[in-house]
Amino acid sequence: MILSRIALKNFGCFQDFELSDLNRLSVVIGENDAGKTVLLNAIEVLLTDGVFESDRHPRRTVEGSVAEEVIVEGEFTLESHDGVPEEFRSGPENNTLLVRKQFEGDNVQTFVKGRGYSDERLDKFETFKRPKQRDILKDYDVSPEGKEEDRLARREKIVKQGKAEHEWKILPTSFSRLEDHLPDLEKTSATNYRSPNRMVRSTLKRVAATVVAPEDEDGKPKEREDLQPIRDDIEERLNEEIRKAKDELLRQHSRMQSVGVEPEIDFTSVVEDVSLTVDLGDGEKRIESFGEGTKKRIWMGLLEWDREATSESARESVIRLYDEPDLNLHYEAQRRLFENVSGLAQDKKAKTQCFVCTHSVFFIDRASPESINLIEIDDQNQRSATYIRGTGDDSEGTHTAVDFFDQVGRAVGLSNTSLLYEKGFLVVEGPSEDEALPVLYNKLFGSTPSRDGLQIVNLRTCGAWKSVLSVLLKNRLEMTHLLLDSDCTSSDSLLTLTPEALEEDTQIDCPDGLFENQTTFIGTQEFEDAFANAVYVRALNDDFPRANGEGWNADHIQALREEKKFSKALQDKVYGEVRPQLRNDVRKPQIARSVARHCHTEEIPGAIVNAFGSLRETAGID
Repeated sequence: MILSRIALKNFGCFQDFELSDLNRLSVVIGENDAGKTVLLNAIEVLLTDGVFESDRHPRRTVEGSVAEEVIVEGEFTLESHDGVPEEFRSGPENNTLLVRKQFEGDNVQTFVKGRGYSDERLDKFETFKRPKQRDILKDYDVSPEGKEEDRLARREKIVKQGKAEHEWKILPTSFSRLEDHLPDLEKTSATNYRSPNRMVRSTLKRVAATVVAPEDEDGKPKEREDLQPIRDDIEERLNEEIRKAKDELLRQHSRMQSVGVEPEIDFTSVVEDVSLTVDLGDGEKRIESFGEGTKKRIWMGLLEWDREATSESARESVIRLYDEPDLNLHYEAQRRLFENVSGLAQDKKAKTQCFVCTHSVFFIDRASPESINLIEIDDQNQRSATYIRGTGDDSEGTHTAVDFFDQVGRAVGLSNTSLLYEKGFLVVEGPSEDEALPVLYNKLFGSTPSRDGLQIVNLRTCGAWKSVLSVLLKNRLEMTHLLLDSDCTSSDSLLTLTPEALEEDTQIDCPDGLFENQTTFIGTQEFEDAFANAVYVRALNDDFPRANGEGWNADHIQALREEKKFSKALQDKVYGEVRPQLRNDVRKPQIARSVARHCHTEEIPGAIVNAFGSLRETAGID
């Protein structure tokens, strides 16, 4: 279950706000007091049966007055393991759960979009007392006799007789009916490392649940049969005490007619509490007694353990809220924390969705673009959400990628963090390399450049490429390697990267040995012509099939190598012969990525292997 959308009305600093298209990892950023923590509090209010705390979340309208109504609404995308009843499901594919909480004064109402009835009285049938239920059934000429469960069953009989119809609508319900179907909530803040007992308890409790109720053949948890006698003994003893309580209450209150007590026995709650102690050579001590540095190291280790245990023992969906978990962590610790959080979110077995509120440049740089949500504040102090969009997505009401990152820089104080802390920089010429190299790197080393602390710097997409190259050479010369097209030394190249040209350029200080020791040239002329014909044939046939139904072959590719510019000739050829509906995708970066995906490890050009190898050696990566 994934929380895919959350909408707020008059909740704290949010008057009318929505985040949509949320992912398993959602990184929320923004300036101080933008409302990042308030958003996490709203998710907590949505998922728990707590009372709305107006002192924590003032009810303010746009005009600044006290709002009479506060609404928190969440829309969940259901997955195969979610056992949500049909009556609560909605959406075209019946895989959506919409929950709304509405606060007025001290009253709270819970609503769900579900299967209702054309007669609103039938929607509220369960909330009515017996006389009212009987009157409704009589109106439909249905017998009103029997217990309440009998009357509820007869409500469906009304539909079967065609006297009323089912309709999808927002329906009132009790939170207790929904609670077991919502994700569990876990919170982590910047200070959790000081006392991680809650996290340890939660993890051990999930592990205990797998022992008490292992999965059956259908993958559903089922309580062990050998626990049934124990449950029977407990229930017998509890019922005995309940009878005594009833007798006493009836004696004390003459008008009382009956008393109902239904205890729930949950063996999965066997882990009630934990107390973590650690021995560092001078006896066991509670973790609270150690220094801040030791606490943080222990916490990082516990996070890794928790991630593995969660993956192995997850039974229900979980939403984890991280409120600036990176605060005061050094760079390497932030790297480990991000890998832990993102790995947990990506592990489908863990069934965990992570929301991270952060100012960390590292988190923002490493998160996938679609996972980043920027909360902006306008001149009227209203909040809105902005998402990353690619260059050219500048339609009305949106931002281009350049605009977005400009705002990100103001919001989180982007500085020279990457320049100071990354392990290596691979300088390339264009977008084709940007798309292909991460894929090829993964094939070679089973990792990603960003995960290993390496950054690919694309000069051609930056108009001020000379400034970028100058900064790298001045500050991180030893950590920089250039992977350049062989024709970049030509006088008609856009970059004109030759020793002579750089020596004449006063903006770039070209060190001795840069081209001999830290530069790799690729291709006969360019990056694209370094790949074998067979790789292109596989890529084009899979991703860019010809409109005439005939396949691409090696002769097609070889003929293009005779043209002045192979990549341009290839793009024109594919555009002219590809199926019409795919023409918009016929661009150099898309073709390059397809080629990289279809390139076997042994077919990766030696220049790329050598460039990566040199950079990894300099960076000290095994």
